[in-house]
Amino acid sequence: MSDAVVRTPSDPLDALLRLALIGEAELDHVQAVLRDSTVDLAHTGDGDPLLRRPLLRRAADGVLCAMIATSPAHRDPDLAPEWHPVAGADLPALLGDHTDVLVNPAGPAPLRLGAAFFDHHS
Repeated sequence: MSDAVVRTPSDPLDALLRLALIGEAELDHVQAVLRDSTVDLAHTGDGDPLLRRPLLRRAADGVLCAMIATSPAHRDPDLAPEWHPVAGADLPALLGDHTDVLVNPAGPAPLRLGAAFFDHHS
C-alpha cells in the first residue's frame, strides 16, 4: 500500500479523528459526529445473535477496550471474528459504564477514547 493511501482518511469520521489526534479538531465536534454516525462494533462471534456481546481487547497501552471501525477498511478479522453496524448514539448503552473504545484498531491512526468521552453522548 502506498504511503499516500495510508495517509488518506477512509471516511469523514476517520478524517475528523485524525484531526483530533493532532489538535486540529475539538472533541465536542468528534462527539457530535460520532453520535450521528454508524460504526462497526467488534463482537465475540458467539453465533447466536442473542449471545453476541462486544469483544474487548487491550490497546497498545494495555487498557481493555471495545473496538469500533469507522469503515470496513479498519476492520480486521484477526482482531475480531464479527463486526456489526451500530449507531454511534447507541454505544454508551451497548458498552455500559467504564468501557474505553479503540477506534479503527486496524487502521494507520488508531485512537483510544476513554469512557468519560461517552458521558456527554446521552
